[in-house]
Amino acid sequence: MGSRLSRWTGLLGVGWRRVHYRLSHGGGRQTLISVLGIALPVAVLLLVASVSLGLAADPSAGDEADYWVVPEGASSAVMNVESAQLGSVHPTAARLTERDDIAHTSPMLIDFVQLEGPNGERVYVLAIGVIPSAEYDGIAPLSTEGLQPGDPYYADGGYNGTWTGEAVISESAATELGADSGTELTVRGTSRSFTTTAVRTPRSAGLTQLPILVAHLSELQAITGAQQQDSASQLVVVADQPSAETEQALAGLYPKTTVETRGGMLSQQGTDSRLPTAMALAALIISMTTGVLLVSTAFGFELAADSKGRQLMAALGIAGRSRAGIIGTELGVVSLYGGGLGVGIWGIGALVVNRLAMARFGAPVATLDPRFVPFGIGVAMLIGLLSLPYLLIVDWRSRGEVTLR
Repeated sequence: MGSRLSRWTGLLGVGWRRVHYRLSHGGGRQTLISVLGIALPVAVLLLVASVSLGLAADPSAGDEADYWVVPEGASSAVMNVESAQLGSVHPTAARLTERDDIAHTSPMLIDFVQLEGPNGERVYVLAIGVIPSAEYDGIAPLSTEGLQPGDPYYADGGYNGTWTGEAVISESAATELGADSGTELTVRGTSRSFTTTAVRTPRSAGLTQLPILVAHLSELQAITGAQQQDSASQLVVVADQPSAETEQALAGLYPKTTVETRGGMLSQQGTDSRLPTAMALAALIISMTTGVLLVSTAFGFELAADSKGRQLMAALGIAGRSRAGIIGTELGVVSLYGGGLGVGIWGIGALVVNRLAMARFGAPVATLDPRFVPFGIGVAMLIGLLSLPYLLIVDWRSRGEVTLR
């Protein structure tokens, strides 16, 4: 057992040294092509997957809401930015909260605003206005803990109450603005400002790269001009006892609106994410196929060019099984190098895509999740594993050609 382990350890070392020598001394062009043949498909796959994941995330998703009242055709919060709005939302929310079967109601206004940080950085953020509650802080993608409960600036039906200027921001917004808790952020184009009370992690992993600000509804209305009609993008309802009667009451609030339940919203998100999921699956299939073909071809040429090396191994008494082990080891090392390079290319590519998206849309679209690193390495190793049978066949067919001169 010990001698067998030592023998395989030695073969692994030989395989690693052969690949490393070829790459470091410039004599293994086919090996370098094999590494790139794995790295590029892996990078493309990770980039498509990270963009798909970023686009599939719904920035309005909270984990405590039971119902969403939204204008027809605007079940996605992203669409709500430019779609029809609900009017007179403050009195409507107050009336709903008085019902015994409803615990809390908050209008939700979603819009983009440009903020300026203390060092002059200007960033567009996804601003979400809500009516916070001490008991229900999970109605928005960021926890509203840190905001005063209620809506102090909306006093007795007028926008002349106390301006709190409080805001909770996401980690991405804090990084780009150079802000922390207690930082004053100026709203570009107005004389208003917000002071951050907390920096929170978004509830959904797909939103971690999105700069988000959550503030009191009436204050965001005043900044965006939505106070004229007391309008919001949707109503978010937390129900004590969700029932058909509750849903019926919500359905009659506004014409041309739909009521989404939690199950319906999850189903809708699943439908919305079907296309990105299909894109990621197609990218996986194409990347695997491309990677296997490139590696099989390039490494096959490498085997053909290394016939003298295998002649020498045979002359030294290294059996065919051991030579196959060395080939597998070399392919594993090439796959590992290719996976690492692919992950690096993906990271740079995702940063470039996010930079372009920030300049064009004011928000990044690619998710930089560290879990993509082992995923990319795993895909690279799988490409190498799928290529191995063909390369062993090439090696087996060429054994008869191995002769000493």
